[in-house]
Amino acid sequence: MIDLILSIGNYRAHRGSIRFKGIDYHSDGLHGLRHPVTIKYDPGNTSKIYIHDSTGKYICTANRVNLQPIRPMTGGCRCL
Repeated sequence: MIDLILSIGNYRAHRGSIRFKGIDYHSDGLHGLRHPVTIKYDPGNTSKIYIHDSTGKYICTANRVNLQPIRPMTGGCRCL
C-alpha cells in the first residue's frame, strides 16, 4: 500500500496539464476541467499525481511531463 500525501490547494488544470511543486504533469482527464482540484501524491515518486475534485472524488492520474534536454548549438551563431 502506498501512503499518499494530500495537498490541499487551489490547483487548476490548463490544456490537460497542471503544475505541481514546479513540475508539469499531463492527463487527458484534465481537459475541460473548470474547477479547482486537489492533488494526492507519493513524495517518493514524482512520476505521477492523483487528481481529485473538491469532494474527494478521484478524477484521473496525471503523469510527469518529460522534457527533452536542450542540445547546445554547434558552429556558433550567424548574426544578420
